Amino acid sequence: MVPRIFYFLAFFTLLYLFTISFASTEEATALLKWKETFGNQNNSLSASWTLSPAAAKNSSSLGATTSDACRDWYGIICVNGRVNRVNITNSNVNGTLYDFPFSSLLFLEYIDLSKNQLSGTIPPEIGKLTNLVYLDLSINKISGTIPPQIGALTKLEVARNNISGSIPPEIGNISRLERLDLSSNHLVGQIPKEFGKLTLLGRLFVQNNHISGNIPMELGSMKKLESLDLSNNRLNGSIPTFIGDYMNMFLLNLSNNKFGQKIPKEIGRITHLSVLDLSYNLLDGEILAQLANLLDLANLNLSHNSLSGRIPEEFESLTGLQDVVLSYNELEGPIPNNKAFMRVSLEGNKGLCGNLTGFLPCEMPSPMVKKHSTAKGQIELRHIERRDSSNGVDVDEDDDLLSISTLNGSALYRDILKATKEFDAMYCIEKGGSGSVYKVKFPSLVNVAVKRLHSSFEVTHRKSFMNEDCSPPIVHRDISSSNVLLDSEFEACVSDFGIAKLLKPDSSNCTAFAGTYGYVAPNLAYTMKVTQMCDVYSFGVLSLEVIKGKHLGEHITLLANSPTRDVQLSVLLDECLPYPEDKVKKFLVFIIKLAISCLLETPKSRPTMHFISHMLSMDPPISQ
Repeated sequence: MVPRIFYFLAFFTLLYLFTISFASTEEATALLKWKETFGNQNNSLSASWTLSPAAAKNSSSLGATTSDACRDWYGIICVNGRVNRVNITNSNVNGTLYDFPFSSLLFLEYIDLSKNQLSGTIPPEIGKLTNLVYLDLSINKISGTIPPQIGALTKLEVARNNISGSIPPEIGNISRLERLDLSSNHLVGQIPKEFGKLTLLGRLFVQNNHISGNIPMELGSMKKLESLDLSNNRLNGSIPTFIGDYMNMFLLNLSNNKFGQKIPKEIGRITHLSVLDLSYNLLDGEILAQLANLLDLANLNLSHNSLSGRIPEEFESLTGLQDVVLSYNELEGPIPNNKAFMRVSLEGNKGLCGNLTGFLPCEMPSPMVKKHSTAKGQIELRHIERRDSSNGVDVDEDDDLLSISTLNGSALYRDILKATKEFDAMYCIEKGGSGSVYKVKFPSLVNVAVKRLHSSFEVTHRKSFMNEDCSPPIVHRDISSSNVLLDSEFEACVSDFGIAKLLKPDSSNCTAFAGTYGYVAPNLAYTMKVTQMCDVYSFGVLSLEVIKGKHLGEHITLLANSPTRDVQLSVLLDECLPYPEDKVKKFLVFIIKLAISCLLETPKSRPTMHFISHMLSMDPPISQ
């Protein structure tokens, strides 16, 4: 009984080996026939694709051709003696696919013929490769159309060929497809809505074709997309909002099309997006502040559109930005303070301002805009629509701005709370980096815009806390008289932290020029490095301005360069006030000397805000 079983096992083993040998022989012979059609036989592939003399003499011998084709042939990988992979990329193959052995390589899973000189069309017989999952024919000279019998692939790449016609909707049936590259061909028609069934697709490249129409709504189900490039086509309509559902996407390029309307705010939800290119379209409206949520954004190109309004100041938080192109739009207002904006491309925008070469500096806000503060928070009022100037409210005839200097602070604040229903969102007309703006209608008065400022700090002591005690330290960068308010207790408070910066210990903290002219430390203008000493300098200028009643202008430089810092007191006092008594005079001299020390040319020679706070907290202050 045992010998009989042994004979059966031996018989089936020999039958299996013979079958493999026969199949391998057929596969090798078929590949050799394809090789014979190559126009160029002088390459590494042609040299290795040969049968050994023994195999050629007796091709039926077990394992003969298996050894040649599966072990010695360039680019051929076998599994269990059957050809499983053909990878002859960049082999200088000059031929076609007409004689490729589709019928003989039934176990073939992987084909990479990219970067050769293949021409002709893709034969429909490719559908016979039922086990094929990977097909790369890119960078050849293949023409014709894509056959609908392309197979059940996970990766299909036919980029940079001469393929024409429309995209077969049958590709949408390849449910396992993870990567599809049809770029740089001559494809026409529309993106098939059947692509919506490709729920595993991670990368879709259709750029540099002649595709038209809208992006189908069905593509909203492709939630695993990581890269989408539809650039350089003829797509139109609006950018669909479902793009915001591509939470895994890091590249989105829709440039050089005819997309119109506004940039959808939903793009701001793609938090891992690294490259966003919407250039050369017909987009209008404003650049949305929601794009500042893209904290991983490195490259942003919105050029050659019809975008208007301001560049969102929230862009200053995009510390990873490396390349920004916003040229040829209709943008206006200040340029954000971000290292990427120091080399930003902004030409073709007539209304931008800032401290970059080729742009005018931004104008200071009008001094007729009065800021008012209450104990519950700072507010700023701007005139919207003039009615009259009764009840103690003055309307300036030149600037048409509202002055509230004669209004009672507490009563005004109560009226604003009532008029806005405690700052209800329905009255909000604008949001910015330093607060929200609300429209308020006062009976028989005027319509005004009320701005609730986010922060207020008692100038010296709170600046000391920001510069010295916070971790990381905070630099305001715009300490000036226009940003200091008085609350209901007449206590000075610093407002508007729109360009404030955190000093990171692992960063150079270099940034674009920012702040108010006349208050910015000179060293910042040529080093672009922000330190706590920048605020110290601004505090010195502000302190002297409070004593003088106006900005000292060019006298600031003279005081900073004075070797002894001994100056005539009368030069620095407010001419509208009586000369101070001796006790007050002594205190003023102390304050002036302390302020002048803040103006020293070398930043390290200036006192810290902590030291200034300590000196001013002494009762009486220590004389210097």
